Amino acid sequence: MVMGRLKGAVSDVAETLRRAFTDPPSHGTEFAFGAIGTRALDPVEARGQAADFLFRADPASAELGMEARPGAESVIFEAKMQSEEAFARWAAGARVCEMETFGAASGIRSEIPPLPRRAQVRPLPPEGFRARCRPTLEAFPRPRAFQLDPRLEAIRVRRGLEVALGLPMAVVGEDLQALPRPIWMRYTLQIVKATGENIRNLDVLGLYRIPAKGVEALRHDPRTGRLVIQLGAAAAGSRRTPFLLARRKDDRTIVSCYLEEV
Repeated sequence: MVMGRLKGAVSDVAETLRRAFTDPPSHGTEFAFGAIGTRALDPVEARGQAADFLFRADPASAELGMEARPGAESVIFEAKMQSEEAFARWAAGARVCEMETFGAASGIRSEIPPLPRRAQVRPLPPEGFRARCRPTLEAFPRPRAFQLDPRLEAIRVRRGLEVALGLPMAVVGEDLQALPRPIWMRYTLQIVKATGENIRNLDVLGLYRIPAKGVEALRHDPRTGRLVIQLGAAAAGSRRTPFLLARRKDDRTIVSCYLEEV
C-alpha cells in the first residue's frame, strides 16, 4: 500500500514537470500595412458676388414760402358833434332809441348761417419730405484670377526619436488570472531565483512587456496599475520582454526581474 502511494506521487510529480516544461503553442501575426491611397485635389475656383446696397430716405426741412409782412393802412379820424334832446324828456318816459331788429312786435327773426360740413384745406406741396437721389452706381470690376499649383510639396521628415523616447510611456499590465498555471509557476520560480526571496514574502504587482534594453527609469502607478517607464536611445529596435514587478511584504521594497520567454 505504501509503495502504491509512493508510485502515485512520483507519477503526479512527473506529470507536473512534463506540463511545466512544455512549450505553449504560438501563432504568427501579419503586421503589413495596407496601401495608402491618393486622390487629386479639386481645382481652385474664384467666385464674385455683388454687395447688398440699402437705399435710405433722409427727411430735411424746406421753406414753405409763407411769410407775414406788416403793411400800413390808411386810418382817418373824423370828429362829429351831435346833440341829443331826448335827455331833457327822460323824466317824462321818453325813449332814447328803438331797435327794430330786437323788437318784440317787429316779427323779424335773426338767422345764423349754417357751418360748413367739411373744413377747407389749403393744398401745399410736401417739399420738405421729398427724397432726392443721384446716380452714383459704378460698374464693378471683374474679379482677378490667380493661378495656383495643386501639387503637394515634398514631405519633410525630421529626426525626433530622442524627443519621443524622452517622454514617459505608460505600459498596461497583463491579466494574471488568464495565464496558464504552468507558465505562472515558471514565472514565480524565475523571480525567486533572480531575487533570492521567498515567494510567500512577495506580493506580485503586475506582469508587463517592456523593451529589454534602454529602460532608464520606471515607476509603478498603484491607482491604475500601469508601469510608467522612460526609454533611452538603446531602446530603438529592442525586443519586448516580459517583466515581473513585485513588492516585499516585510519592508515594502520593490523588486523586479526580466523573465524568459515561455
